[in-house]
Amino acid sequence: MPNRYIIGGAIIVSLIAFVLLILRLRINLVIKIFHLPVNIALGCIFALSVGAIWSSYLTYERLTNILPEELEGVELFVDGVIDGLPQDTAEGRRFTLTVIG
Repeated sequence: MPNRYIIGGAIIVSLIAFVLLILRLRINLVIKIFHLPVNIALGCIFALSVGAIWSSYLTYERLTNILPEELEGVELFVDGVIDGLPQDTAEGRRFTLTVIG
């Protein structure tokens, strides 16, 4: 699970960059001076922050779909249909199973 401080920090940096970008664009519109490098830098910071937030969210969602420790080593019965041909991997054979019910 991603560290909540990383997610919080990314959200704060993203919001600060977004506010600075909006203020910078407003100032540029008022005095009609456009400093492209500053706006590009703020836009990149905002985009990177949004990417970090999205990546952390996807990591969190992926890690919440693991088998609980109390079920490890317990024999489970599942009804399903094999969707494709088995594939050989370094760990053994893998196949896609669609669970029924």
